[in-house]
Amino acid sequence: MLKIPIHVDAKMDLWRSGVTVLPQEYVDFHTEAARADLARRDGWNVLCQELVDDGWCDGMRVTQIVVRYDSGETDILRWHESGAWFVHAKEGGDGQTRAYEMLKEENNGDVS
Repeated sequence: MLKIPIHVDAKMDLWRSGVTVLPQEYVDFHTEAARADLARRDGWNVLCQELVDDGWCDGMRVTQIVVRYDSGETDILRWHESGAWFVHAKEGGDGQTRAYEMLKEENNGDVS
């Protein structure tokens, strides 16, 4: 489980109470957490990586990647900040991400 730094958590408290916008430090914290998670992955060839809106219209941006596994399978994965892990990003017919699904254990590994 990721522990949010105290100074970032304090800014998040202000955001939750409606005093300020989502702190950039929170986005940066999760961007770094996603980068660290990717660095420990064996068998993941990242073809594309970008920050995308998470869909909640709150200013949060998360890491989205296109990955090719050793098996040759290609997948679109998105960092899930609440769980601090990557999930499948499932798109609707209009190209907007509509649902997420946990990765199979053999691809996701232990996220601790």
